[in-house]
Amino acid sequence: MSRLARPSWVEIDLGVIAHNLELTRELIGDHVKLFAVCKADALGCGLLPVVRVLEAQGVDAIAVSDPADVVEMREGGIRLPILLFASTLPEQAADVAGLDVIPAVHDMPSLDAFAGVGRPIEVFFKIDAGLGRLGFTEHQWQEAFEAARRKPNLRLKGLYTHLSKPEDRTITAEQAARFERACAAAHAAGFRNFERMAASSRVVLGYPELHYTAVDPGSLLLGLLGPPWADMMATRPAIRAVKSRIIQIQQHPAGVTLGIGYGKPIATERPMRTAVIPIGFSDGLNHAPPLGEVLVCGRRAPVLGRRSNDFSLLDITGIDGAEVGSEAVLLGRQGEAEISAAELAESLGFPMIEVVPRIARSTRRIYVS
Repeated sequence: MSRLARPSWVEIDLGVIAHNLELTRELIGDHVKLFAVCKADALGCGLLPVVRVLEAQGVDAIAVSDPADVVEMREGGIRLPILLFASTLPEQAADVAGLDVIPAVHDMPSLDAFAGVGRPIEVFFKIDAGLGRLGFTEHQWQEAFEAARRKPNLRLKGLYTHLSKPEDRTITAEQAARFERACAAAHAAGFRNFERMAASSRVVLGYPELHYTAVDPGSLLLGLLGPPWADMMATRPAIRAVKSRIIQIQQHPAGVTLGIGYGKPIATERPMRTAVIPIGFSDGLNHAPPLGEVLVCGRRAPVLGRRSNDFSLLDITGIDGAEVGSEAVLLGRQGEAEISAAELAESLGFPMIEVVPRIARSTRRIYVS
């Protein structure tokens, strides 16, 4: 750690990614291609460090949703195929085509834009199978495939979709059937040997029949799935810990009012010992309750408040040994005690896939093994 760094950090284990990838490969088999999704700075783990591990482990392609990520990877020496999910305007098509990337075509304006770039380009078609976000809906398929067939520079690399509710098998079956009809429509329009991809992380785990020719997991590879999905495979979290260190301790007598409280100040009914750690809502944590707990000296300390971007106040009453410089663990192990990613997410009231990458992306990262 740098001598001048703020003493709050996230520990990331890149070796875990190789482990999780190996398990995923065993599940999908060698005949299915793996497009590793690294959106949002590889879910907070750091784009280039993660992609370099994935490239060394032999993934077939990377998928991101920001053209800036493509530039960063190419400038960083990454030579894998890159799928750029729908994220740009039609007027940006020529610039996107110059990035050595496979862009997503998701509607007629994007199709026309990429058809007009003046060079051959491979594209993926995004199919809306029922999520209702992006992609060609069923009544648009025939027009889209016929238009693509008339554009000599467009080469259909594949079709992909996102299924809206993998926990509901009936809805998933309906949407998978719709996607299969889209693939059949592409075949009927004269396209052959294109990739078919509908399996993101939860679908990879729960629906082996939907692996088709390619899958696109992200949170699975980084070990960031919550229950029950996390119980289906022995993955480990790449984000191993979130830690800080105490920078101040105060002793408050009974009858003191602390303005840090939410709704109303905290009135101490007994003597209270508090500690400040330099990590707050600018690091991705909650501003208002629920605020959760942290580990100090192997014991749980409630978080009393975050009235600042940069600080959290803890109740360390009765925790012997706590002093300025003591480590506070928001996620991870300390002695025999542990706060898991699932527990942290539940205590803060957010899905794990939302809160843990947000903290990792906002806080200084340290890579460990």
